[in-house]
Amino acid sequence: MGNWGIKALESDERLDIIELFKAFVETHPDVKLKELIAYYIAEGFLSADNTQIDYLYDKTTTGLTEIYFEYRDNGQVIAGDKPLSIASFTAGKNDLHFLQQHINDIINETPDEDGEREYAELYKESPGWTAHMQQLSERLSSEYQKLADSLT
Repeated sequence: MGNWGIKALESDERLDIIELFKAFVETHPDVKLKELIAYYIAEGFLSADNTQIDYLYDKTTTGLTEIYFEYRDNGQVIAGDKPLSIASFTAGKNDLHFLQQHINDIINETPDEDGEREYAELYKESPGWTAHMQQLSERLSSEYQKLADSLT
């Protein structure tokens, strides 16, 4: 479990997260967050049930949120040294809520059946990690609110 930064995509697990994302984008250039989440669930990297707590699920949720905002901020996602061919990347309120709920559970250290949250335990002392996680939660909340406002 090597890390060189505070982000999930600055860790060894990013290799698997990014490889799965690249495979998904090859067949889905119009990325829909709902379909992407379902894909990661099918591949065993996420659980549809937020009460199923696992280090990999936490890293994947954080990584997918980072990927989503990389696209929102830059209009592209870089894998390795080149951008992926993504035509669009859209999200629905439920998809954003799913990610935000999971991120908030990490921040709040919602425990697993053993009484801990391994991801939070390992990284909460890292400078900037808590602020990064809080920023992801706030941005997800903002995106959710923008969608809610546009539907009213």
